[in-house]
Amino acid sequence: MSANPSDLEVSRQRNIELVAENFDLKSEVANFRKEQKSSVEKQERKNTEFENRLAKVDQGSEVVDEQPQVKTEESAVDTKEMPSVSQNVKEAKLEESAVDVTPSGFSAPNNANTKSTEDEERINEEKRQQVCIY
Repeated sequence: MSANPSDLEVSRQRNIELVAENFDLKSEVANFRKEQKSSVEKQERKNTEFENRLAKVDQGSEVVDEQPQVKTEESAVDTKEMPSVSQNVKEAKLEESAVDVTPSGFSAPNNANTKSTEDEERINEEKRQQVCIY
């Protein structure tokens, strides 16, 4: 079987088109890889920057943790004796949820105990400040 000259020419033309398309696709793939590499490098730089910033923050918190006392003009407070914020939040929630059951069966917030606790804390703080001043 011999190929018809017109069929041979059509096949050659199609081959040229496919080679050109293949070249374009390879070029496009190369551009995508270049963009991806650039994006990865950018993300790695950002990651390094954030790691450095985190290390600085960690170093700063270690310095704060190593200081046994925080002194101000008004008072000196031992940081080991200070309750954490989470403890204060839990205590505040407990105080808010405290209720008295009255003889009628209704419950009402226990504001009297909360206020006396606040007064006691204020008085204790004033005493601590007086002791630290002298």
